[in-house]
Amino acid sequence: VRGSPAIGPDGTIYIVIERLGASRMDTSEELHAISPLGVQKWKVVISTTYAEIGALTPSIAADGTIYVAGRDLTAYAPDGTLKWRDHSSQSNTSLYFASPAIGSDGTIYSVHWSTYGSWGQVLRAYAPDGEILWSSPDLGTYPMTGSPSIAADGTIYIGFHDTQGLANNMGALAAITPAGGLKWVFSTGDFDVRSAPVIAEDGTIYFGTKGNNGFVFAVNPDGTKKWSYATIDDARCPCGVDVYGSPVIAEDGTVYAYNEFGYLYSFKPDGTL
Repeated sequence: VRGSPAIGPDGTIYIVIERLGASRMDTSEELHAISPLGVQKWKVVISTTYAEIGALTPSIAADGTIYVAGRDLTAYAPDGTLKWRDHSSQSNTSLYFASPAIGSDGTIYSVHWSTYGSWGQVLRAYAPDGEILWSSPDLGTYPMTGSPSIAADGTIYIGFHDTQGLANNMGALAAITPAGGLKWVFSTGDFDVRSAPVIAEDGTIYFGTKGNNGFVFAVNPDGTKKWSYATIDDARCPCGVDVYGSPVIAEDGTVYAYNEFGYLYSFKPDGTL
C-alpha cells in the first residue's frame, strides 16, 4: 500500500493494494473496505494485471460510490458491488495514473493515458453512470501523476509535462473549462508538475514542480504568475529538491509546502517566506 486511505461518509476506510506475485503478470490489484474499528468489511480484486494502483488513493463520492483508477477506471458501490468499469480504449496499455476528482454535481474527472492508436493523454469527464461526457485536448505523452483539482467556477486544473509545445516542452499547469476546452496553459520553466494543484478561497492556484528548481508556484485564475519560490536555492549539495507533494493552505491563508531535500516551507499569501 503506497497511497493514502480514503474515508467514506459512514466512516468506512478504503485502501488500494498491490498483491505482488512472482512477476508483473502474477500481480493482483485490490480494493479493501475496513470498518472504523479496523475490521475488514470486504475486499474486491480490481485487476489481475500490474498497474501500480497501490500508489493511488480511492476517491469517494457524496453517495458513497468509490472510484479507483488503474488499468481501468472502476466504480464500486459501498457494499463492494461493481457499478461500472471504463476501458474504452480497448488497449492493454491504457492507464489512469492519478486519483480521480469529483465535482459538486457528481461528475468524475480522471486522467487517461494510452498507447492505443494516436497515443497520448487527456483529462476525461464521466457522468456518475460511467458515460464519457468529454475528453480534453491532447496534453502530451508524458504520464500525468497529479490529480486534477476543481475550482468554484468549475474550472479544472491539472499539472503535466508538455510534449506538445503548448508550454515550451516544460512542466505546465493547464486550466480546462467545465465543457472540456482548454482555457490556458502556464509554463513553469521546470521539468514536470506532479503535485495536485491546491486552490485558495481567492482563486489562487498553488502547486510544486519537479526539476532543476523545485519551485513552489502561485498562479492567478487567469493564468498569470503571482509568485514563485525556487527551493533549489536552499540546497547545499547537488541533490533532489523536487516538490512532489501538494501544498496545504491554512485557515489564515498561510501556505505550507515541502521538497525532496527535506525542507518544510511556510509562505504568506503574497509569497513572503
